[in-house]
Amino acid sequence: MATGISGSMSTNSSTYIVARVSYSETYDVASNTSSVTATLAYRRTNTYAGVTQSTGDFKVNINGTNYTVYSGLFQIPGNDNNWKTVGSKTVTGIAHNADGSKSITIGGSHTGNLSPKYLDFSKSETVALTTIPRASKPTYSSNPLTIGQTQVITTNRASSGFTHTLDIVVGGYTETIQNVGASTTWTPATATLMPYMDTWQKDVTVTCTTYNGTTKIGSSTTSFKLQVDTSVYKPVITIGTLSDVGQATQGLTNGSFIKGKSTLQTSISVESNDTTYGDTVAQATATLGSTTDTEQGARRQWPSWRGTGCRCRRSPCRS
Repeated sequence: MATGISGSMSTNSSTYIVARVSYSETYDVASNTSSVTATLAYRRTNTYAGVTQSTGDFKVNINGTNYTVYSGLFQIPGNDNNWKTVGSKTVTGIAHNADGSKSITIGGSHTGNLSPKYLDFSKSETVALTTIPRASKPTYSSNPLTIGQTQVITTNRASSGFTHTLDIVVGGYTETIQNVGASTTWTPATATLMPYMDTWQKDVTVTCTTYNGTTKIGSSTTSFKLQVDTSVYKPVITIGTLSDVGQATQGLTNGSFIKGKSTLQTSISVESNDTTYGDTVAQATATLGSTTDTEQGARRQWPSWRGTGCRCRRSPCRS
């Protein structure tokens, strides 16, 4: 059992007598329940030398039910300003809501059989108990995770008795890991996951269902990024030899170029180096001087690309 909230409420039963109901809570994560103890006490606030007394039932109220904590004659001595405990009551097994929250009524009362009725009172309040942790929410050792590497999944469970089922979804691929305690590992195999990687990086959705024995506590959904190893699966860019094809300059340059005058020509091709999983080039951009061209397709070629200067770049694999 864990220690929960505590507090008190007070009211004057008469001019110089204060009635107080104090309360405390313990809770159990596994059963999603609380135990609440309520204690009734009185205190004199003046220096009156005589005894103040009453007889009858002295009650506390917990979760809407009245409990008699003392029945009979109760006296508060004169010239004593300390709290005098009448009695207490503990109620166990107060069930919380599915999300772990719970509010209850706590209070106390006394209607005496003697006059004057210096100890008569009635007091109650609505008290929010501790919200008990429920469904686990996993965290991950790597984000993004590269295919072929190992992900450590920590469930962050609220109770050592909780177990979990993890449903992992990547695009059209699904996998289930059962009977997970505090943590587990997941290693996405290249041969298994690459056919589902239609972009170089995808979201992995993990639905974590928490159980206490066979009782379902709840579920949470989190995610992380899974990415292709771009050091392995990257496009091949081939750039041919630059030549000057300008009518006014090609006879003068002899393999060199005149800045701002020469017209350059080269050949460029961009294609995937993946022959196993059908990886293709989604987009390629070529720039020669001030001329830029962006093309979509599985294999891009510029057999006769002209401009002044040349560079070529390719966005990440499967972007």
